[in-house]
Amino acid sequence: MIIYRFVNLWAVLYVVWLALTFPFSGQQIIAGAVVSFITALISMKFVKGKLDLLNPKRVGGFLWYLPVFTWALIKANIEIAITVLNPFMPIRPGIVAVKTGLKRDISKALLANSITLTPGTLTVDVDEDTIHIHCVKVPASETEIAQLAKPFEDHIRRISE
Repeated sequence: MIIYRFVNLWAVLYVVWLALTFPFSGQQIIAGAVVSFITALISMKFVKGKLDLLNPKRVGGFLWYLPVFTWALIKANIEIAITVLNPFMPIRPGIVAVKTGLKRDISKALLANSITLTPGTLTVDVDEDTIHIHCVKVPASETEIAQLAKPFEDHIRRISE
């Protein structure tokens, strides 16, 4: 089981390395394998529970999540740009609590980071099934508040639950 988890982690790290250093050269391929191997060795003591990231269903879910996240990122950037360029600066800063149905810590961390990476929102705290989010423009209704995490939550559930 430990070897399976190690190989799985090493493979994910290696794929990320290759994606980040795309025009491949022999040195980059070898260096990536070595660095990913060492990183996986060091990281194994921090990885707990089941690590099945290379499951084709999860990989497909992640590939589907990327355009969803990118679209949310573009929309948030446009909304913040409009807010900043408005001479009246229509902001209503505040912190809201959003309930999440995600169970695993990795799922909650991915959701919190996705929310933080979109402009205008920042995850302040994750407490059990509640995520506290600072917003530049606090939504007016409870329905809108619940929608802060909704675009990401369903996709993250497919990836990591």
